[in-house]
Amino acid sequence: MDLRPAAVLREPLAVPDLPRAVRVFFAVDARPVFGCAVLARTGLGAGSGARAGYFAEYVARIVAAGGAALGFGLAPVFDTVPPALVTACDAQGLPLLEVPPRTTFSGVARAVWQLMAQARLAELRRVTEAQQSLAAAASRPDPVL
Repeated sequence: MDLRPAAVLREPLAVPDLPRAVRVFFAVDARPVFGCAVLARTGLGAGSGARAGYFAEYVARIVAAGGAALGFGLAPVFDTVPPALVTACDAQGLPLLEVPPRTTFSGVARAVWQLMAQARLAELRRVTEAQQSLAAAASRPDPVL
């Protein structure tokens, strides 16, 4: 699956910031589905002639609702991610992914779950290695306390 960042991420998502869910949503108001989720949507409802400020307001609602990221599906309405959406996500610090045409939203969900599992496993490994180092240091004849 080729999910590309559509906007430059200032920092990688930290494990506590990782989404807990992936939701496919076609309505304009995403607030009912959020709580640290990735929203995957098409351009339906926005239309190619979305009024000025539409995407800024939309992204602000996602952020206010606790959204972790936005996956924007290309086609049938847009051939590229609208620059106004990229600008709005960048301004709000919301990660934005470009979802290529013919990519199913269930495929997006699987890709996000895999990334979440990899991040959690890496964090678990880091914590385990730190614990092992502490245990080894404490078991020395002259441990530093």
